[in-house]
Amino acid sequence: MSNSFIDKQVASWTTDDIVAWLKTLGLSEHSRKFQQFRIDGTHLLSFDRSLLTQLGVTRIGHRQLIERSLKSLSNN
Repeated sequence: MSNSFIDKQVASWTTDDIVAWLKTLGLSEHSRKFQQFRIDGTHLLSFDRSLLTQLGVTRIGHRQLIERSLKSLSNN
């Protein structure tokens, strides 16, 4: 799996792009849930802590890392 997501806007990410992104964050353990629910970039941009928790991202540090990374990507 490549990092092809890097050159795309988050809103256009596929589920595979999100899995690759999670891997770069060291959060591959959460990939299966994102795949199971077919989360894409549009869905991801509307996520909040509650939705991340419902997806199984229960560690505060993991949620914060996802949120910070998304904020950084959205500002670019």
